[in-house]
Amino acid sequence: EFEAAGVDGHVLGVGLHHPFERAIRDAGYSVTTTDRALHTAAGREMLRRLLADVEPDVVHIHTEGRYLQTVLAFRRLNRRLPVVRTIHNVFDARGRWFVRRAAQALVADRLVSALIAPSPDVAENETRFGRRPQVIYNWVEDRFFDLARQRAEAAVATSAPIVIVGNCSRIKNHEVALEAALLGNLRVAHVGSEEDAGPVEEELLERLERAGL
Repeated sequence: EFEAAGVDGHVLGVGLHHPFERAIRDAGYSVTTTDRALHTAAGREMLRRLLADVEPDVVHIHTEGRYLQTVLAFRRLNRRLPVVRTIHNVFDARGRWFVRRAAQALVADRLVSALIAPSPDVAENETRFGRRPQVIYNWVEDRFFDLARQRAEAAVATSAPIVIVGNCSRIKNHEVALEAALLGNLRVAHVGSEEDAGPVEEELLERLERAGL
């Protein structure tokens, strides 16, 4: 659909591991990966070369860690390039974490062109940090709305699955969904890495598997 709309995407992966690189390349995107943090001299030089090569019209930042440093890295190289930030998760930040996120938002949000949330609950959560993100729904396939209406009108079978997409980071509290699945005798499909699953989550997954769920 991007191709049909004349949109060409390039993906920059920053980190020590890039498990989705091959899949993204296979989907037709050009990809650059680096283990250099963008706020370092080596990272900024890599970014400078990349921007000169790709010449993007818009930069989309999808990050939580080093959000401020990432925005500043782009702004040091190009003050006019539109930068869009998407917030994907509902973080219940407290204590020092809350202060850190609020401070980064206070500075970095003023340097981006748009702040986007994929759902109203994410946007509402960000008001705690003084933010007013624009909501653009994550899924834009037209059939999504038809399916939602059909689901709303139909009784959900007891065998309806819970689908969890993504890694098992502690912050996501998958245990809550897994406990609910066991209580409701619901099937669970997890698409993603279980590498960071904690002992409680692993035990619940094993119980679901033994129950054929």
